[in-house]
Amino acid sequence: ILIVLDWSGSMKDAWNNSTKYETAREILFKTIDSIQKKNNQIEFGIRIFGHQSPRQDRNCKDSKLEVSFGKGNAKYIKDVLSGITPQGWTPIAYSLEQAADDFPATGSNAHNAIILITDGLETCN
Repeated sequence: ILIVLDWSGSMKDAWNNSTKYETAREILFKTIDSIQKKNNQIEFGIRIFGHQSPRQDRNCKDSKLEVSFGKGNAKYIKDVLSGITPQGWTPIAYSLEQAADDFPATGSNAHNAIILITDGLETCN
């Protein structure tokens, strides 16, 4: 399962007594923990967009696979996300195009899935 995560500047906005990114991060952690407890063979990867460049740079290629696929990597995902701050634009289409190449080459038994977590609209045409 590849999580494509919006860490653009708008994710710092307040939402339900927190921020959007704190809420998204908390739900993501609970979901990954729950899935890995149920099936420890599922591999997670995390692609984040909008986190490398400040908003004023208008970087429409600000997207990176921050966590490669792996089994039992929930703690590592938590550590990575704890050190990243939302700041940039929202290149959703570019990120999804890049995500297609993130999956490892696997046998015919593999089932690839993408979960997109975002609060908004594409800002890069």
